Amino acid sequence: MARNKLAPLNYKKKNKKNDEKIKNKMYLFLITLIIVIICV
Repeated sequence: MARNKLAPLNYKKKNKKNDEKIKNKMYLFLITLIIVIICV
């Protein structure tokens, strides 16, 4: 947490974008998992 306060705004913005990408990948993974479970 202390690191986040010290980090520049630009770094925070970059981190947010990365978090969104990770979330999207997780959602895609969950959706495919559900589809596989339904099909099998």
